[in-house]
Amino acid sequence: MNKQHKNWYKKQKTAFFIFASFTILFIFTGRKLNFGSTAESRYNIFSIEFEYFGMDAALIEKIITIPLEEKINSTANLSEMRSVTENGKATFTMWFPKSTDIKKTYMTLRNFTENLYRQLPDAVQKPRIYSAKIDSKPVFSFAIFSKNNSSQLREFAEVELKKSFESISGVANVIISGGHLNEVNVKIDSESTAEKHLNPQIFAQLVQDANTIYSGSELHEKNNTINVQFDTKLKSLEEIKKIPVKVKEQYVNLGSLAKISFSEKKQSEHVRINGKNAIYIQVIASSDGNSIKLARECRKVLARQNIPQENYKILSDLGKTQEALLKQIAKAFLQSFFCTILIIPLFYADIHSIAFILLSIPFTILWTICQLS
Repeated sequence: MNKQHKNWYKKQKTAFFIFASFTILFIFTGRKLNFGSTAESRYNIFSIEFEYFGMDAALIEKIITIPLEEKINSTANLSEMRSVTENGKATFTMWFPKSTDIKKTYMTLRNFTENLYRQLPDAVQKPRIYSAKIDSKPVFSFAIFSKNNSSQLREFAEVELKKSFESISGVANVIISGGHLNEVNVKIDSESTAEKHLNPQIFAQLVQDANTIYSGSELHEKNNTINVQFDTKLKSLEEIKKIPVKVKEQYVNLGSLAKISFSEKKQSEHVRINGKNAIYIQVIASSDGNSIKLARECRKVLARQNIPQENYKILSDLGKTQEALLKQIAKAFLQSFFCTILIIPLFYADIHSIAFILLSIPFTILWTICQLS
């Protein structure tokens, strides 16, 4: 084998080694790319919201804001915490580094929140925890139109749509606005309750306690474990009327002490799209959610509901917008790459040098994207 063939063989071997290295780099790093605005955030964000209707900000700060802040400040890896207290509401937002275990952090915050909630007055609403900022912009939002029966449409959105969207991985919260809601009215006979020495607040507490789902327990068999969950949610007025109330040394039904009925709740918010009454639904992504994937799943869920297209309108789709931007970036990259192919031969005569440069450009860009993400 002469010297010229040896040099050619050596160059071919070097080119093959470089190509194989870049291919392995592409396989192991390309899979880790995760496009989406929330995935690029440096923090996991959690929000907690307490509602205590009718109370002023000073009292809420005393019994809710300050005690919970003292507990949260002891949480590991807490980068920043902000709290806003106003009449009837207290809101907390916490930032944790991406390296923090999100599940462990959530469980810690939930324990702090639930322990404080048990010590608060019965009128305080059950707190809500979000894996995102409460004021985050929706990744996906749409409106469903209704001509007349807005109460049934709102019930459909609360029962069917909200449950479906909340089951999507990466969803922090689903907000529904507009429409009418039905509520339970309990009219108490003041003379009867005074005679029996009953506090009217006990009726609200009894209904609240009966309308919950308990986590239940575990049954252990030889080879497996069965989880048992107790569903005690109230499903009808008759079940509410049958709630037992202790009067002195005996129990009576709630229905014998009060008149219980369903009525349409006074509408506190109105949503109109192009002059039509509508139900407005917003899907908020969690801090580790991927906007593009989440928006795709939302569109699939909406398609499975078989709602006529003329009865709903998608108002915002952040995932689709980001997909369009990524396609424009890919198009610009291909255009610049082809221009480079045309220009490089003007400066290099060696085919191996040209091949090496052309191979290194896409892999260098990919490697840079991986480092930035």
